[in-house]
Amino acid sequence: MSEVSIRPRRIDRNVNLAFVSFLLLAYVCSAMFRMSISVVLPEIAKEFSLVETQSGAFFSSLFLGTAMTMAIAGYLSDRLGRGVTSAAGLSLISIGILLTGYSSSYLMSLGSLFMAGLGLGIFVSSVYAVMGEILPRSRGFLVGVTNGVYAFGAFLGPWLSGNIAHHYGWRIPFYILGFVGVAIALSLWFSKSRTPVRAMRAQEEKRPKTSYIKMLKTRNVLAVSIALFAANIGFGSFAAWTPTFLSSVDGLDMTQTGLALGIWALTGGAGAIVLGWLSDKLGRRVAVLASGIFAALIAYFYFISVNSFLIVVGLSAALGFVSFAYWSLLISLAQDSVDPARIGSVTGFVQNVSIIAEIIAPLIVAALIMAVGIAWAMIASVCIPYSVQGILALASKERS
Repeated sequence: MSEVSIRPRRIDRNVNLAFVSFLLLAYVCSAMFRMSISVVLPEIAKEFSLVETQSGAFFSSLFLGTAMTMAIAGYLSDRLGRGVTSAAGLSLISIGILLTGYSSSYLMSLGSLFMAGLGLGIFVSSVYAVMGEILPRSRGFLVGVTNGVYAFGAFLGPWLSGNIAHHYGWRIPFYILGFVGVAIALSLWFSKSRTPVRAMRAQEEKRPKTSYIKMLKTRNVLAVSIALFAANIGFGSFAAWTPTFLSSVDGLDMTQTGLALGIWALTGGAGAIVLGWLSDKLGRRVAVLASGIFAALIAYFYFISVNSFLIVVGLSAALGFVSFAYWSLLISLAQDSVDPARIGSVTGFVQNVSIIAEIIAPLIVAALIMAVGIAWAMIASVCIPYSVQGILALASKERS
């Protein structure tokens, strides 16, 4: 297929609004779970007598499971349907969350988070594939809305889980999110579209066969994969180590640090929607380039000097607005590059590449901190990747 083929102009009139609503609600819950782990981690570490490296393995276990399923999840969602894979993925997430809350040992906790990660890889790929198909001409806006939904969960989760854990113990937030997830998974299953078996077989026979090697030969897919990998190093480094930077360098307490990161996530959701809309009007390349360069510049001022709390809040808001959008912008660019039958496959593939970066990013920063100190380590691990993301946008080709 040519990279410059025309993007479909027609709205998908078979959109199941109930299914999409449950899907976005589920995405909020999954974001709440993912961003809440760091809040309750000190209590888990205390109960199981863990050292720092063991605590860090919780995140590695989750993201390893995610990376193992995300690439094949796109392929499966193209073949089995988004409803099947989204419900199955959310079910695995929910069971993993419940088992994490029920865990009686460190190893059981690791295994439970790994299971949740397997489900997360399947579910997230399905979510973005669904949203990328609804209205191709406004794909950037709708995928940006999806990213904004995630940001809302990322803002809400740590605050709610922290308060619940403070009063009732760290296991209760996992039980709540797990049972809610099970209920939503059932809702997804019963609200998904029912395609007759014969029709599914006919669609499968007509569907073009493809491979990930062949997709990588598409210029945009290769550029997006590298850009997403780079950007996720910046994003993962910021999310993992900024609380340590704010407390050790800027002298912020836990409440102030939590508020700063919450504002970063909240404005990130707004930025994803606005920049997604602008990418539909001005082009993906312009939006990705602007997002990466401005994120790198703001991050430099964020880490180069000691700032007051109000300045940190302002910089957090600005950085969140321009940096969060990379995920939806780049995924939209990749989806624009293939025909509708391959949207699920390409979405899963590029997301999987980016998750690998999120596994290694905290370790890279840890090594840099030991070598050059936390300030320059953060500048190198956040500013450089975002700059690379922006520059790589120039290597992509806009579809007409």
